[in-house]
Amino acid sequence: MKSAAEEAFATQLQSLGIKGWEREFRFHPSRKWRFDFAWPRVRVAIEIEGGSFAGGKRCPACKQVPMGRHHSVGGHAEDMVKYNAAACAGWKVLRFPTKLIKTYEAAAQTMDLLVSLGAHTPPNKPHAPEQPPPLSRLGDISW
Repeated sequence: MKSAAEEAFATQLQSLGIKGWEREFRFHPSRKWRFDFAWPRVRVAIEIEGGSFAGGKRCPACKQVPMGRHHSVGGHAEDMVKYNAAACAGWKVLRFPTKLIKTYEAAAQTMDLLVSLGAHTPPNKPHAPEQPPPLSRLGDISW
């Protein structure tokens, strides 16, 4: 099930012209683990950790985030196994709370990572100019 935060993040990616992503990408050959968003070619994944309502309970630690799977002891431990397996397989996983989706910070950090990997050119930034061809020899220059 796609959350409102995931839908907002997808819209932000589109508005920034970021391409090549897949939703609910299954990255492990034998486990049913999925990333919310993934760029499989460069092994970048995004997880939106928004928390889901669970009977109206609130997280005892923060009192503000609705308690969901990621806030339970078992769910948190399972997430650690998943993210560690992803790291061992060469994935870079960025995790964002809903707050960073609302401020566009998640999209900005995602774009920065993709740019650093050469997987995206940001809007309004021209491609780097090609290097001029080297002069073969100084003696070839006519004065």
